[in-house]
Amino acid sequence: MAAEGRLVPEARTFADLLVRHFRGPELVDDVRIVVGELVANAVLHSGTDSVTLTIDSEASCVLVMVTDSGIWQEDAAAECGMPEAGRGLVIVEALATASGICKRRSGTCAWASLAFPETRQ
Repeated sequence: MAAEGRLVPEARTFADLLVRHFRGPELVDDVRIVVGELVANAVLHSGTDSVTLTIDSEASCVLVMVTDSGIWQEDAAAECGMPEAGRGLVIVEALATASGICKRRSGTCAWASLAFPETRQ
């Protein structure tokens, strides 16, 4: 997908439809938020021209991965100068069972795993 501002709402809509298909509505809101935050980070801060969104479901969770070909910027949120900046990854961590950033020479993959309610402990 082209790394443009309109990509964030499109990615949220895609996540909504896909997660409802996997298991039903119990994780839809959380997955939409995580997808929005990770895609927005890639679009706004990586310098990439394209973003790949992967959503997969396992027996106990939904895995979200956002991959770009840009360069990871450690202080991207602080540099953007917006008062609400810097909360995206904190929100992702709060909603996810596990999350992380994989930095590679060819880009970055941000991921989050969200457990289905009946499997959370």
